[in-house]
Amino acid sequence: MNREATAATSADIWDLFKRTRIRKGMTQEELADCMGFDQTYISYIERGMLKNPPNPEVVTKFCDCLGISRNAVLRQMGWLDASPPRHLDNAGIFFQLDSLTDELKIPDQLKQLIHNTIATAQQLSESADDEDSPA
Repeated sequence: MNREATAATSADIWDLFKRTRIRKGMTQEELADCMGFDQTYISYIERGMLKNPPNPEVVTKFCDCLGISRNAVLRQMGWLDASPPRHLDNAGIFFQLDSLTDELKIPDQLKQLIHNTIATAQQLSESADDEDSPA
């Protein structure tokens, strides 16, 4: 996916959160309390002072407190592919995993642990399928 061509800007996302908060009749203080943040942080965001894109944890907190779909916001931001899932073989899964972990700057040790966990789960799934198959 071409992230630059499809992703909303940080200002668009912050504005979406502000408009949703206002539409739901929440004050900045109520939203901040729900999120576990200080009200000044919410004000700072809503005044356009925060230029960095929101991290996924902050997006999740906003979405949970405002009652909006996290996946819809992540798709709008270009962080989640809108195309339907498709079957991937192991090579395809690990290729996509490598791309994602590189993009998120996940350490190599954690990346290897994720690879090993997926490989083990696939082996267990295949073993269970073999046991369920009639001889």
